[in-house]
Amino acid sequence: MKTAHDFNKSPNTFMAKKINYNLANIRSFLNEGFEVAELRRIIYDIRALRPLLGTLSEQISKTEIVDNLIEFAERKILLETLLEAAKINNYARYEEHQPYCLAHEKEKVAKEADRLTSVEIFGSDVFGLASKKTKAYLDSIGIDAVAIDGCISMYHRTGGLAEGLVQCEFLENSISLPNDLRDIVNGLKTHEKNGAKCRLVNYRPPLSDAQDYLQLTFCPTDYYSFLAINTKLDEKLLLNGMTVREKYWHSSFDLPTSPFPNMFYVHLLLVSSDNKAIIVRRSNHVEEYRGTWSATLEEQFRPKEAGDDYDRDVFDTATRGVKEEIGIEVERKDVTFFSLTFEFPNFNLGLAGVVKVKASAEDIWRTWHLGYTDREISRFAAVPFEAETIMPLIRSRIFEPQSGQFENVESAPWHPTARFRLMFGLLQRYGVSSVNSSK
Repeated sequence: MKTAHDFNKSPNTFMAKKINYNLANIRSFLNEGFEVAELRRIIYDIRALRPLLGTLSEQISKTEIVDNLIEFAERKILLETLLEAAKINNYARYEEHQPYCLAHEKEKVAKEADRLTSVEIFGSDVFGLASKKTKAYLDSIGIDAVAIDGCISMYHRTGGLAEGLVQCEFLENSISLPNDLRDIVNGLKTHEKNGAKCRLVNYRPPLSDAQDYLQLTFCPTDYYSFLAINTKLDEKLLLNGMTVREKYWHSSFDLPTSPFPNMFYVHLLLVSSDNKAIIVRRSNHVEEYRGTWSATLEEQFRPKEAGDDYDRDVFDTATRGVKEEIGIEVERKDVTFFSLTFEFPNFNLGLAGVVKVKASAEDIWRTWHLGYTDREISRFAAVPFEAETIMPLIRSRIFEPQSGQFENVESAPWHPTARFRLMFGLLQRYGVSSVNSSK
């Protein structure tokens, strides 16, 4: 039996009081998926459930243990924690007895519908632009979603998500890591400064007229946890010579139970007042994807724990990021998001969107080049933001700068989310027919 997670969360974890559980399915899962000794071990591994052990006699039957366990966990608001631990220890049976949360069925259908709508618009791999590893990953977890390179659309809204259509809520407590991942984090030796970050633990798409916005739920994480695990994903550090990716591959897309403490980003395409897409090359000072061409910038969500200059929501992140990296001021109303994204193979999450800038491409370049040269950007380019110009760029994995740029720039690969932003930016601006006619 696998070692259970250290599932010792506060009872006030994600929406615990709002879920209407399917107790019959939970009962069937526990009865068919575990022996008596295994059930006792799960109870012991979750500290908040341990008091139950003292009430279970040696002669008690498995059925009685399950009934007592469900009753105790429901009363203590620990059913979600129990399900997470049981899922890790018998994933096949967990899948077989779903669904476990009746109140989430409408949300699940809405999420699937949003993904399928995107697939029907473009085709399952958007003109064959998804990487082979990303296709294999989606096939393995049974998800049909649009992907370009390693960027997967978890949720897409063609009309866009302007201010007021994305709401953020923040949980006070972080989610405990599985013991084996915690060991990896504890083994990280670095002199870099750690920092508070935000982790996306769930999202709720618009379900009705009463909720016409995208709800994002965050909890605290930190830079060390992210760095340690993401740099060790493919090393054989776990029992039986398994890698982190091999063990937790299938649970990574299920946000409430995903073990990965990854940071949340906004991925922004800047479009100038003269309708130019701003393309920049990442410098050698950044942590990831050095030397790639991006459309246009990526910024980490900054939680309250990071200090006074924190982000209240993703629109704060967007406006702050544009100021810090390009040097220009934009307003919250200039930002429109269109996709919630999942990056493979590093399991990062973010929101992709477009920022309409009230300045020409040349003025943006002058601001950056002459007075605000950011260490994260080394080169600057601008191309007409039209389907006829952008689609040929999207089809190539290498950005080939055109003539007439503001400075001499070199060819280089795209950032993993850059082509995704360009494609969905076109869709938002011009609609499906214009994009499809430019295939």
